[in-house]
Amino acid sequence: MEKIFNITLQNRKILYKILTGTPKDQLLKVPDGYRNNIWWNIAHVVVTQQLLVYNLSGHKMKVPNELVEKFRKGTVP
Repeated sequence: MEKIFNITLQNRKILYKILTGTPKDQLLKVPDGYRNNIWWNIAHVVVTQQLLVYNLSGHKMKVPNELVEKFRKGTVP
């Protein structure tokens, strides 16, 4: 179980590094041929993790429902 937590922690660190090290205009740019930007994809990763780990196990998610609705599967920026 600890390995899973470490993987999650490392993923969060990598995503944080991308968010803090990438200019905002690049984070928000939707590349030609794609539907989403980097910002949306990172938020989607966080929301999906919350849904799978917390929500499906019956625990309260750590992110607000508004964030889930905005970045869940099928949404676009």
